[in-house]
Amino acid sequence: MKISLIILGEGRGHITQALSVIDLLIDNGHSINSILIGKNSNREINYSFFDKSKYNIEVFDSPHFIFNDNGKSVSYFRTIISNLSPKSI
Repeated sequence: MKISLIILGEGRGHITQALSVIDLLIDNGHSINSILIGKNSNREINYSFFDKSKYNIEVFDSPHFIFNDNGKSVSYFRTIISNLSPKSI
């Protein structure tokens, strides 16, 4: 089966888990058609995780969290406003 994998989320944990899923899929006879990665302006994507010649990688703008000034909790109001602003749509 040909599979397109979509990765969303903050940080490297999601990419690391996606790499494990890719390995499992390939080990079970599937092929990866493409990898779609959601990005936001707050983080850079580390492409070194992927063999670019092996996968069709596409990047798109995705929703993201805005943290409170303490950096430890999500500001739900600011997150909603940021993701619904005209520049995000």
